[in-house]
Amino acid sequence: MKKSYLNQISDERDYFVNRPLKNLNRYIKYLDRNHCSHSIDNTEVKELNTYIEKLRQLTLNDRSLLAKIVETALSMPKIPEGEYGINIHPDDLKVLRINDKPLSDYKINKFAKTLERHELGFLDHEYAPKLRILSPFYYMGWSDLKAFALDNSKDFCQYVSQLDFIDLEELNEGAV
Repeated sequence: MKKSYLNQISDERDYFVNRPLKNLNRYIKYLDRNHCSHSIDNTEVKELNTYIEKLRQLTLNDRSLLAKIVETALSMPKIPEGEYGINIHPDDLKVLRINDKPLSDYKINKFAKTLERHELGFLDHEYAPKLRILSPFYYMGWSDLKAFALDNSKDFCQYVSQLDFIDLEELNEGAV
């Protein structure tokens, strides 16, 4: 007997229902409180919504790995965070384990190709290999987002893995 699997097939992107952000007012207030200069307007709101949609196209496993890589990079004192994102040497990622095995070069390369395909990052070989993970937008570097998460008693990984950026916004307010 043939068995139909159509009712068993699901799209994991459907598990994360997120609406586009309308403003970044809570994030702006955080930056202002911490004396960080910025000029965030509707352009950045659109950029962040575009970034979130790109993240949404990744599998949950890839988003979780991305969050852990960023968190790992931020915990290392000599990892540079530039204006466009974080650069981390693939060997520095060997501290991460998947199924009790160190993150392999194969997995890092495959992951880098996935990031590049979705315009979220790439493996740069110009001087030394560096995995570059692009930040959401110019005024929201990874360390900024992590500091905002800490300030709001939130797990940083929720932003990337669960696509939970809603706390950056103030509800019932207009656009920035």
